[in-house]
Amino acid sequence: MKSLMKWTATVCVAGLLTACGGDSHTTTGNIAEEAQAKGYAALLAAATKANLVGALTNANANLTVFAPTDAAFNALATQLGFANATAMVTALTPAQLTSILQYHLLPSIKTAADLQSGGATQSTAYTFPANATTKATLSLNTSNGVKLTDAALTQATVTSANLNASNGIIHQVDKVLVPPGVLNLLQTAQVNPGTFSALGAAVGKAGTGVVDVLSGANANLTLFAPTNTAFGTLASQLGFADASAMVTALSASDLSKILQYHLLPGAKAAAALTAGPADTAYTFGASAAKATLSTTGGVKITDAALTQASVAAADVNAVNGIIHVVDKVLVPPGVLNVVQMAQVNPATFSTLVSSVVSAGLKDTLSGAGPFTLFAPTNAAFTGAPTLTATQLPFVLKYHVVSGQVLASGISFGSAVTTLNTNNLSGGAVPAQTFTINNNPLAITDKTAVSAPITATDVRASNGVIHVLSKVLIPN
Repeated sequence: MKSLMKWTATVCVAGLLTACGGDSHTTTGNIAEEAQAKGYAALLAAATKANLVGALTNANANLTVFAPTDAAFNALATQLGFANATAMVTALTPAQLTSILQYHLLPSIKTAADLQSGGATQSTAYTFPANATTKATLSLNTSNGVKLTDAALTQATVTSANLNASNGIIHQVDKVLVPPGVLNLLQTAQVNPGTFSALGAAVGKAGTGVVDVLSGANANLTLFAPTNTAFGTLASQLGFADASAMVTALSASDLSKILQYHLLPGAKAAAALTAGPADTAYTFGASAAKATLSTTGGVKITDAALTQASVAAADVNAVNGIIHVVDKVLVPPGVLNVVQMAQVNPATFSTLVSSVVSAGLKDTLSGAGPFTLFAPTNAAFTGAPTLTATQLPFVLKYHVVSGQVLASGISFGSAVTTLNTNNLSGGAVPAQTFTINNNPLAITDKTAVSAPITATDVRASNGVIHVLSKVLIPN
């Protein structure tokens, strides 16, 4: 700041500004002088700490500067947890500020009209990565004025254009542009609350463990970051009013597990992701829980609930990793109960869930258990006989076994005792059984048609789900 004051004083003594610190001047100064005259105090403070004032006063610069207002700097400071812009500029290193400011510079003079006719992107003065031969770019939308999308997927609007300087031109913007590779994973999410506020809230409640992981200088992680809409969808599926209510209701431990399931070791661009099971940062059953990647037609991730998320925006570069934006919250194994695991997969289990609720079994199956639930799909219910309200609970209990029986623990050919102790007429009978056969994997119930098991070991917090393509019918 002392150097900024010294620079300002020098400008005043030289008479380059007719009213130092005032609102008007009659001569066209250089970029720094014009910024001073227009009151871009935070921008000049950052430039001073970054040792970029010389570049802005160079008579031969010929630069275009996107100049954030002081309000824009203060907004960024608030998002990053600083009291104000001054505190943020003090905390950030000269190297960080240099990268940020270079990202606001174009290496030639571009009027607003030039920007509107100049294509969808503009190359900045910031090189990323450091050894690259090309410059980081800004995406432009000129359909209604000039808007700039930065590396954090946030948009700034040019609110005052074409302020001429002797060595360039200034366009005022209402937001600080965030370059790639400067902020950490958590900060990159924090500066985009329009997309990631729910993620930020979940991280905040999960606690210092997750915060430290996402903020760690040497994290080197890939983060699949769900949008606010994705969190809202999960909340609705689980019966919460909104994402905020869900984050409030879930424990810090459960949120930590969910968030860790969105992290892969190693910073991997979308092009570097490979199809197949991938280890996440979440440990379940003494080993890394896996998510399954598909790279055909874009990147998709299948989670432990057998639901699929798509990468909606890839390769958001942070200084300690890379973010891929996903349209769904990934559900890890062992966090939600068996009913909730069905609720979050309505494309497969919506009929089962509504049947469980209608039969009054939701509370039972949401209890401590453990349970093994043989879960018929929506298609299976479509092909099932019509069941009365009296028959429905008996049929559903015929799909539930007390205790957790994983696929590896199935005793093939032996009678499996279920929770159903009634026949279809409602009469009390000994606990009804079925038999599980191998090759092919299927269940023999009391009908002549077996029920194929199409997926196994969907792990819940209170048991396990095996998926059936047919509704089991008891006596």
